[in-house]
Amino acid sequence: GGGDGRGGMTAVLAMPNKENEASAIEPIVVYSEKDLQKEMETVLSRLANTDQDHWLKRLESLRTLQGLVRGGANEYDSFLPLLKDMKAALGEAVADLRSTLVKEACATVEVLSVTFGDAFAPIAEGLIPMLFKQLPVKIQVVYEACNQCLVTLLSHTRGPKLLPRVLEGCRSKQGIVRSKAMEGLNLCMQGWHPADLERHCDAIEQLIVSLLKDSQADSRKAAREGLVAFGQIWEARGKAVMHSLEPQTQRLVLAADRG
Repeated sequence: GGGDGRGGMTAVLAMPNKENEASAIEPIVVYSEKDLQKEMETVLSRLANTDQDHWLKRLESLRTLQGLVRGGANEYDSFLPLLKDMKAALGEAVADLRSTLVKEACATVEVLSVTFGDAFAPIAEGLIPMLFKQLPVKIQVVYEACNQCLVTLLSHTRGPKLLPRVLEGCRSKQGIVRSKAMEGLNLCMQGWHPADLERHCDAIEQLIVSLLKDSQADSRKAAREGLVAFGQIWEARGKAVMHSLEPQTQRLVLAADRG
């Protein structure tokens, strides 16, 4: 699970979008940095306007952003710096109350994560808490969009500041956030370079141990899978944790390892 944006456009076109919404987005081709700057300024001014009656324009601006990537605008050097100006506005869209807007924002973030890989990390770090915050929302499409977005993000974009955000999620008071954050942490342990995880080793171990006893079955399951992934990176420490567990929990972890 590398995060260096391999595959460029082909990866974007192969995005796992439900009901193939991505196919409805037309590529937008710009022929100069200057044109791109104009387009991006328009996107930002529309996306940043959170007035109630303006939300369709925000939706449109998200689709424009995806269209620009589909048209290859991400090849321009100025694309990423211009995108960084939209960090707050993208976060607002992810955190919105309108499910249609949230869904489009998540689709946009997925496209950007797959396209830019690790270079998307400075923007991604601020989005992770917003995505977690939406998980307890009782609207299925919001929950599904945000969960899928987290999976894509943590599979394609790595960065030292992302991990603390995931660890924060594992400590949430909301059970659904703890379990999904632990699943996200497992993706990091399975796909990231161990050097990117090293300085958080103690915190990861403590969270696994605590979530193995969580009140939520999903959190316990994710923590068992987490211990397996942990032991593959830090073998001696993984064994020590395993030995400290109740026999019943040990059996469940072994079953997760085989599964």
